[in-house]
Amino acid sequence: MKNQSLSLLFSFLGLSTIILAQVTPDLLNSSLTEPKRKVAYAGVNNIFTIHGELPGKQIRIERSGGPIEIKAGTSLRAFVRFEKPGKDTLRLFVDEKLIVEKPIEILELRTYKAVIRSIEGTSIDAEKLLAGGRLIPVMPGTWYKPSGRIESYRVSLFSTSRNERSFRVDGAAIPTELDAASLKSITRVRFDQIRMRKEDGTSIALDDVEYKITEPNVSPDKRP
Repeated sequence: MKNQSLSLLFSFLGLSTIILAQVTPDLLNSSLTEPKRKVAYAGVNNIFTIHGELPGKQIRIERSGGPIEIKAGTSLRAFVRFEKPGKDTLRLFVDEKLIVEKPIEILELRTYKAVIRSIEGTSIDAEKLLAGGRLIPVMPGTWYKPSGRIESYRVSLFSTSRNERSFRVDGAAIPTELDAASLKSITRVRFDQIRMRKEDGTSIALDDVEYKITEPNVSPDKRP
C-alpha cells in the first residue's frame, strides 16, 4: 500500500510538472515592441501570432469588427487592419472550441521618427554612433514597431565653429565615409532630408535628427 501511495504521488508530481511547463495559449501582436499588450494601431497592419501550446489541430481566428487575413508559413499569422481607433475582440478557436478571447484597444498612430539603431537620447560618443550601423524608423510615445525602412538621407558633420562636410546617402546604413577619422574633431552630426518608405509603399519625409558627440577622440572604427 505504501509503495502504491508513493507511485501515485510521483505520478501526480510528474503530471503537475508537465502542466506547469505548458505555455498558456495567447494571441500576440508582433507589430508591437511589447507583443503581449492588448492594443493595436489603426491604419496599419497588425500581425498577430499564436503563442503557446494548442489542444488540437483545427485552428480558426476571428474578430468582432471585421475580416482577418490569415497567412500560413513556419507559423500562422493573422493580419488585421483596423480603420479607426476604438475597441475590438479577437478569438482563437481550436477544433471549434474557444481557447482565447482577447479584447483589443485600437489606438491612433503618432509621428514617425528616424533614430540610429540601439541609440537612446541625443548625446552619444562616436563609437556608439558608428556601432549603431544604420538609421531605423520608430514611433515615440507608442508601442508600435514600424515595418517600413529609411530609404535615403543627408548627413552633415559639424565642428565647434562650422559645417565640416555634408553628403547624401541612399539606403539606411551609416556610410563608410563616416568613420573614426572623420569624427575626430566633430561635435555634432545631423541627419536631414530623411525619406522613409512605409509598409504600404508610400514615401514620406521625416524630421531632422541631430546627435551631440560627447567624445570626439575615438578608437578604430566599430562598424558591425
